[in-house]
Amino acid sequence: MTFIKLLRVEWIKAMRMRSTYIAFAAAGLLSVLVQLGIYSGADESDFYQFLSKNGFNTSLLLNGFAGTRVALEVGFRLLLAPMVILTFARQVAGEDLRGTLRLILARPISRTSLMTAKFLVSSAHCVLLMGFFLSLSYGVGLVLYGPQDSITIGRLSELDTRSYATDEIEAPDELSHGEYRGMTDEDRNKRRGQWRGLEQARNFAIAKYVISARECVARLLIVWALTSWALMSLGAIAIFFSSFNRHPIAAMALTIGLYFMVGIMQLLASSDMIIPIFRWLEPYLITGSMDFWGEAMSFELDWGQIGRDGGLLAIYTGVFFGAATLIFRKRDLTG
Repeated sequence: MTFIKLLRVEWIKAMRMRSTYIAFAAAGLLSVLVQLGIYSGADESDFYQFLSKNGFNTSLLLNGFAGTRVALEVGFRLLLAPMVILTFARQVAGEDLRGTLRLILARPISRTSLMTAKFLVSSAHCVLLMGFFLSLSYGVGLVLYGPQDSITIGRLSELDTRSYATDEIEAPDELSHGEYRGMTDEDRNKRRGQWRGLEQARNFAIAKYVISARECVARLLIVWALTSWALMSLGAIAIFFSSFNRHPIAAMALTIGLYFMVGIMQLLASSDMIIPIFRWLEPYLITGSMDFWGEAMSFELDWGQIGRDGGLLAIYTGVFFGAATLIFRKRDLTG
């Protein structure tokens, strides 16, 4: 059997599993719910109130790109990652449990080729899942808002709007008639100058983070590639545990347990915690590097940081997939 034919067989088997479509259904439901939730209730947020009160175009916050980002931040770790783990974890252990693995290897197929085909098919499923999630979320956003320019920053906390708020200085046209008449010409000119200065400062504070609707699409394409790459690295760990387990649930549990344990270690290593012993590990933790798709949400792309995190994920992928292949080649399947 040629490798191309082996890929086709593995793809057909993957598409016949109902769990394959559960991931798409869950991802689609989440993306739609988040977009509808933002559409119906975002005007109650503090940031929306700031934009509205200070005369900014609120469509910079309420648009398909911003909604897709929120959906991704909510669903990437808690929904999409476990779904991808399930897909990779069932590849070897699932077939071993059903008894079909020995039947496949009865044909003239090398174990390395079989493992590679399973990993590539699972990776393709991962790429399609992320593409479906992002395109559906952004598509719903386009239906609700139309194509819009958007604010794009790595983290909303990077945007310091408090320095440019105008609560403490009333606009000249908001002063009462008596207050305005009681002011000298110098005071009136000073008030106008203060207002214009704050208005220019707040416009600059927002405008430097705005990208066009066309650029929003380009950023989402980059996010698609980065999130797919991150989930493939996590999938390599899942297929590693699958290579020596007979039950896919065990492989999935081990991967999810390791995934959340590393996430907890990253939390303990953060600057907000008081346990500095873990900080030296933080640059090498897979959970931190998996969030490198957030760099594509910053106004200026840090390709150096993207390259470093992507390289670390490549190392994780190579090490765990290589170990999985080695274990699978030496594994005794006669029992």
